[in-house]
Amino acid sequence: MGLLMAAQASLPGATETPPTEVRRRGWAPGFYGAAGTAALVMAVAPRLGLPCDQCASGTLASALPWAAVVLYFGLGWAGLRRRLSGRLASLPPLYLMAHASLIVESVLDGRWCFGCISVAVLAGGAAAAHSSLTARTPWALAIGLAMGSVLGTLSPLGRIDDALARRLWPARVLRVAPPFADRAELLRCGHESPVKLFLYERPGGCRRCGGATKRLLPLVKDEFPANVCIHVREVPNFPADQQFPVFVLMSLRLDLYVIEGFPSYADLRTLLINLGAAPK
Repeated sequence: MGLLMAAQASLPGATETPPTEVRRRGWAPGFYGAAGTAALVMAVAPRLGLPCDQCASGTLASALPWAAVVLYFGLGWAGLRRRLSGRLASLPPLYLMAHASLIVESVLDGRWCFGCISVAVLAGGAAAAHSSLTARTPWALAIGLAMGSVLGTLSPLGRIDDALARRLWPARVLRVAPPFADRAELLRCGHESPVKLFLYERPGGCRRCGGATKRLLPLVKDEFPANVCIHVREVPNFPADQQFPVFVLMSLRLDLYVIEGFPSYADLRTLLINLGAAPK
């Protein structure tokens, strides 16, 4: 962030502007108001029972629309008062970097949210209008977009959200587990093994359930005798379209994998090792 601001100040065309006033309002207040309104719709929609199935879930992801509401309405108000210069003139490359990172991360995850893209486009228009008012170089905006695009390939939103969930609300990490999984048992099964493996079956078993019990679990016990604790549970009441068996693998750090169906042992072994189980 400091590097971006330094580059913005040193690039050709960057000029010093009065700290409190610009000569005209331009299009910036309108773009900021539109971006803030779009962000407000995204923030309120889940509260009205209209969540977006393309948006990332989690503490940070839920807070970002509200942060955008405050930021863009605040900048719109500042634009109406012709006070977008000084330190506020350094903000466009920074929020463009954030939008680029979020969009790239979403696309790489296979999520295309019209709301997120709309806010990003309106924010881009606001950034261009804002920079034109304060005679800031367009290269700073381009650098912000480029840095954000590169950052998005590292999935910063997902990483930060996971870290917050594990530190503040560890039980929320288990939301991706199937609804019939006992959350309390997943968190505290009574064993101290690095990895927990829960196998959920249909009552009375099924052909694939029997194959998992007879073929996969013995291999896991043989290769990871002290590093994986195994629990087999029947699910009496399950959704009609539920595929069995269901594997739930969880590490001591609360990293979680869910597999529906019958995986190959190679895939199962890879997941166990990624979660921290060391083969004998």
